[in-house]
Amino acid sequence: MTALLTADEAAERLGICERTLRRLRQKGEIAYIALTERAYHERFMKHHLRGDWFSPHPDILAEIERLNAPTPGASQ
Repeated sequence: MTALLTADEAAERLGICERTLRRLRQKGEIAYIALTERAYHERFMKHHLRGDWFSPHPDILAEIERLNAPTPGASQ
C-alpha cells in the first residue's frame, strides 16, 4: 500500500513537524514521500516485533541508510 498524504499527515507519520517537512522540500533535500508500508512489512517480516516495530537487523539498517543517502542534484 502506498499512501498519499498531506504534508501534515506525512509529518505526523514520520515524527517531524510539518514546518520541517516543508523546509526540507523547499531546500530540495526531499522531492516526495511515499510510504509503502505493505512492501516493507513483507520484506522485513522475519524481523517484525509488533505493529510498526521491527528489530534493528542489519538489512533494515542498510535500507534506512540507503533512504537517508543524499539525492543527486539536491542542495547540500
